[in-house]
Amino acid sequence: MPVDIEKLRISCIYEAAAPPAAILSDLDEISKADERFAQVRASRRKTAWSLLGVGLLGIPLMFVAEELGPLGGLMMLFGIGAFIVMMIRAFTYARGFSKARNRVTLLDGIVRRVKTDCDPKVPVQVRVLFNNEQRLISEAPWPVRKNGKQRFLENTWVTVDGRLLDGTKFSERVHETVRARSFVTTRGKHKTKYRSWYLITLRLVYPPERYGDLTAIGPRLAGMIQLTQAAQVRGAKASGKALGATVRMDDAGLLLANSTRLFLGLYKALNAAHHNILKGGAH
Repeated sequence: MPVDIEKLRISCIYEAAAPPAAILSDLDEISKADERFAQVRASRRKTAWSLLGVGLLGIPLMFVAEELGPLGGLMMLFGIGAFIVMMIRAFTYARGFSKARNRVTLLDGIVRRVKTDCDPKVPVQVRVLFNNEQRLISEAPWPVRKNGKQRFLENTWVTVDGRLLDGTKFSERVHETVRARSFVTTRGKHKTKYRSWYLITLRLVYPPERYGDLTAIGPRLAGMIQLTQAAQVRGAKASGKALGATVRMDDAGLLLANSTRLFLGLYKALNAAHHNILKGGAH
């Protein structure tokens, strides 16, 4: 079913429960729509400058002849006013898509990664948010500075849920976390400083009849995940039914690479356990 691009532009949310091939087709359509949105913004900016030109032409008319003065004034007011309105419309039109284009690329990469390991007819549930709606996680005083306050906010960019051919259920979440510190400077000015980092959380619920009980592998799990430089594994856990870990990084450009490495690391643990069972060994 084709994506309702206009509805998507307004809501800034893409949600689907469909086979991987259908989702990839949707994402390709969304990428092409983003290019069209960029063309609309460019066209509106061009129109805005033309309107400003009309307004500027009215200025000399105000001085050429007395009877043309009112017309020149109207042209100037109309041109400058229309220029401002059109520039605002150009700037705000589908702006969320242009800022969040990397999220489409990220979701596309995740879906392509699992596509070969999923039943082509079984739906995968996905959600990607194109705006910066942030949820307040916590808020507390920041005593380091005068009238200091510290807030932590979270924006869930991408979610993906599905089932692999071996029966393992996967659930992946990509979040942006923002730390906002506001305070009053020595000159009495209010100031806010922001810092962002990114979290990838992946959970694999595996069938115990195939992989056994992986609880004992928990202390070694983080070491099986080989990430890019400056990315860190947080909270790697293993139980009798699931494996999971969270990865933190400061560079959004490395999200897809580390998402892939996280997935491969957890699956490395599953494959090792399965191989051990086939050999008849203990975990």
